[in-house]
Amino acid sequence: MNLIDSVFSKISEYLQTILGDGPLSKLISEGLIPGIGGIIIFIPQISILFLFLTLMEESGYMSRVVYLMDRWMKPAGLSGKSVVPLISGVACAIPAVLAARNIENSKERLLTILVTPFMTCSARLPVYAIIISIVIPRGEWWLFNYQGNYGPNDFNKSDTSKTTLENSFLGIFGHFIEPTIKPLGYDWKIGIGLISSFAAREVFVPTMATIYNIQNTDNQHSLISKMKNEKNFNTQTPTFTFASGISLLLFYAFAMQCLSTLAVVKKETNSWKWPLFQYSENHYKDKIEGKTKIGVFVNDNIDEITNKIKEYNLNGIQLHGDENPEFCKYFKNNNILTIKAFGIDKDFDFDELKLFE
Repeated sequence: MNLIDSVFSKISEYLQTILGDGPLSKLISEGLIPGIGGIIIFIPQISILFLFLTLMEESGYMSRVVYLMDRWMKPAGLSGKSVVPLISGVACAIPAVLAARNIENSKERLLTILVTPFMTCSARLPVYAIIISIVIPRGEWWLFNYQGNYGPNDFNKSDTSKTTLENSFLGIFGHFIEPTIKPLGYDWKIGIGLISSFAAREVFVPTMATIYNIQNTDNQHSLISKMKNEKNFNTQTPTFTFASGISLLLFYAFAMQCLSTLAVVKKETNSWKWPLFQYSENHYKDKIEGKTKIGVFVNDNIDEITNKIKEYNLNGIQLHGDENPEFCKYFKNNNILTIKAFGIDKDFDFDELKLFE
């Protein structure tokens, strides 16, 4: 895959050198050639998948696996033959959906196609890694800088790039869709990342790197640092909070399907009905889940906490320090989710109450 990607990158660079600057050059070198490459890049893994499927079928191993797993898959409305597409979906949903052709029963085949994108494909892992690094702290660190070694200063360049991006077509479109994604705790920059990752899920990371002006997309430490320090323009609170991070993880786990997956599902079902149902149903469910309210309380007075729960209509709270049995019993009886905080063991004042929506 890397070889194919590098070949098409060199072709794009060569054509750009020959054609020079201009709309036609950009259309061919940045649009047409990468688009063809994005399709051809899946051919090797699809070929390898069907090669091994054929070998397992001929050896009799596939029949044994289907027989062993059939009783476990029946309660979900699937058959033992659904195991192979579901396992393949961990790598990529496209060859996994194609692998469902081996299922003779049309109903089981359709169910397998519909649930396969829920498997965590490898393209989502970079997104999970970057979001988890931002919203879940590892612990407290002491940062020390040697006298005179301050490193490069890119703040002015970042401000200039931010102004340019905001006035671009992409920035205008990001602001246009912001009211739709605002209830989930996202801003227009995250919206741009979500839209671009519709082409491929892993594109979210380089898109955010472009937005935050990180020249080298492999330099994740700089990207994480800038995303952690990002402030919401309206509230001046951190954009990436625990709640918004969990919401993003839910979005990519349950709702985000790439364009290629939709195209393959359409081809395999011979209708737009099922891919559109699959896409819209998952996004609606994720939007409901993403609006869950979580509160972080830093007080030991259960009466004050109870009042705040009612005032903000919270679905869950985060506890700091040692768990109080009285608190846990009360929250359990009232169906309130409790989340244990990471690495925090100190007393706080009630004024430091933090709420996330």
